[in-house]
Amino acid sequence: MCPYRTRKAFTLIELLIVIAIVALLLSVLIPALNSARRFATSAACLFNQKGLMRSYSLYIEANEGKIPGGRIIPEAMYDSLPGGDNRWPPIWVWPPVYANLAYAGTRDSDWPTIEDRYRGCQRGVLWPYNENIKLYHCPGDKQYVQPSPRNRYRSYSIHRGLAVYDSNPNKDIRTYNQITSPGAKYVFVEEYYDFGANYNYNHNSWDFEPWEGDFHDPLGLYHLEASTFAFADGHAEKHKWKDERTLKYFSDRNSYGAGSNELCAGNEDLAWLQRGCPYDMNSHGPIVFR
Repeated sequence: MCPYRTRKAFTLIELLIVIAIVALLLSVLIPALNSARRFATSAACLFNQKGLMRSYSLYIEANEGKIPGGRIIPEAMYDSLPGGDNRWPPIWVWPPVYANLAYAGTRDSDWPTIEDRYRGCQRGVLWPYNENIKLYHCPGDKQYVQPSPRNRYRSYSIHRGLAVYDSNPNKDIRTYNQITSPGAKYVFVEEYYDFGANYNYNHNSWDFEPWEGDFHDPLGLYHLEASTFAFADGHAEKHKWKDERTLKYFSDRNSYGAGSNELCAGNEDLAWLQRGCPYDMNSHGPIVFR
């Protein structure tokens, strides 16, 4: 009969070597996994942008070339109902609304729920052409998990030059054929709305005025220092920002003054946004580069 042999245990040095190898592998794998996750997020966001632009195009085809309104405010919402005075065109989404279609978020004790936010998207004129609530939210945008009223869901906005008028419609583009070089002009952007409780959703349109030569509303940085755009010809693309000042401002608008020379002078990101901006140059004036 063979005697039992005692199994030799790992020495302390061997255990430390194993732990070091595991730590090294994790240090390599975790960044790679994070990058893969960000890549998947970018792909999903580009899909959303293309889907919204497809809905936008279908609406235009069904409405004699007229584009949907981009100014998301309660006044424009109610104006699109029967009996409205038509100061605004029908808007692509509504603000958050309660089940009775009243504007949600006017009371501190009753901020909108996620269902109210969904309902606002579903009341907009693009909804019949997509009926997919996921199109309205970039998976990299985590604002919706914040406490109310910062728990915004919709990630995308339309530029202010596209049908946001009330008293002076002649200053805005109103029909698709007014958009020159549609393959180079963006319609939907990822907006990072950071005005806290003043408005509990991406209020109004994305405010950016190339004729003034400065930044205003920040954009979302959800894709490794890049943002997505949907263009008027239907394609979508991701644009990586190049100037550190842009990244700082988009992360915190208080880091610079919106129109400060310190932020804007020689900023190639600002120039890129200006060149792609859809607006009526005859009404607002030419682009001002710094």
